[in-house]
Amino acid sequence: MRTTVCDLLREPEKYNGKLVEIHSLIAADQESSVIFDENCSGSILFLIVDKADSGPEFSRLKRLLKRRSEVTALLSGTFEHSDARIWGHQAAFDSRLLATSVSAARALLVDP
Repeated sequence: MRTTVCDLLREPEKYNGKLVEIHSLIAADQESSVIFDENCSGSILFLIVDKADSGPEFSRLKRLLKRRSEVTALLSGTFEHSDARIWGHQAAFDSRLLATSVSAARALLVDP
């Protein structure tokens, strides 16, 4: 089911447990990786699962995130939501995307 980060944040119960495909912004630091959209507030914990972590697009995504603070990519995976914050560092998130596929990863262009 193709959707957006804003839709996932707005109606998490509708997508809970479902396979979704989204084009998203991704940010990473030492504690977590998140997906987000500048058109709405909030973020979703982002994890790579299964064989996606050995593919060339995932390797590209990792390289880009080491050099840039924000990257964009097309992600497919299972969306999970809880009524309580239970995921991530210090249980900071109530939603997560367990990505099984990464494609079209690219760095955002920044104006000088």
